[in-house]
Amino acid sequence: MAIEIIPRKAESQNSPLTDIVFYIALFLLTATVLAYFGIRYFDGKTAEKYKEVQTQIAAKETPAVKEKERAIISYRDKLADYASILDNHILASNAFSFLEKSTHPQVVFSWFNLDRGGAMLSLSGTANNFESLGQQILLLERDESAVSVVLKKVSLVKGGGVEFQLDIMLNPKIFNNWPELKSPNQQ
Repeated sequence: MAIEIIPRKAESQNSPLTDIVFYIALFLLTATVLAYFGIRYFDGKTAEKYKEVQTQIAAKETPAVKEKERAIISYRDKLADYASILDNHILASNAFSFLEKSTHPQVVFSWFNLDRGGAMLSLSGTANNFESLGQQILLLERDESAVSVVLKKVSLVKGGGVEFQLDIMLNPKIFNNWPELKSPNQQ
């Protein structure tokens, strides 16, 4: 037996799997580098084409075209302002439509006050009798525009009839609904 003073390195044996992984990694690295340079090339071409198109657009823009663009933008802004005003406009006149459709034929309103902010409608009037007043209150309560109806005061009137005062809490959406406009041809 010979004694070896300098140990020899064991010969490494590469497995086929290690070789396959190495070549796949080398292929991916090469593909990544090629893709990087390809993207840079096409990015440069696209930037050149973009500049070329921008110069063509600038060449076609005359002062008249620019003035028309400014006028169109001005009109667009004005229309947006009007749309904003109309969207935020409160239609107090819709309270009249509400009263018109929900008033009993034997009831007459003599006074009213509308608080748009609180959507409160205060009414006073006369009815022929208590039955008519009760039917009036039912009509108001059944209308989807009324949230609540409160009878504040009731008194008999000389010569017949009933005097009353009502507070009606209205649905705030009633003030935002625009009536449908009919063109002259639709009448």
